[in-house]
Amino acid sequence: MKKVFIEKTKRFFYFVVYILLPLGGGWVGVSCSDYLDKEPDTELTTEMVFENRDKVYSWLATIYNVIH
Repeated sequence: MKKVFIEKTKRFFYFVVYILLPLGGGWVGVSCSDYLDKEPDTELTTEMVFENRDKVYSWLATIYNVIH
């Protein structure tokens, strides 16, 4: 009984060391900082707002709604 337990433990240890750790170690080198550092596409810059009259009116309406 004890010998079977030792064999199963060895198999589990080898599985973890030789399969799971190399696969998990690959994720350590992958960084998501480039993905997270992107600026949002939905936000307008000041230049984008003031280049079109309709955008200016929409921006002003939003500001007035916040103030009101």
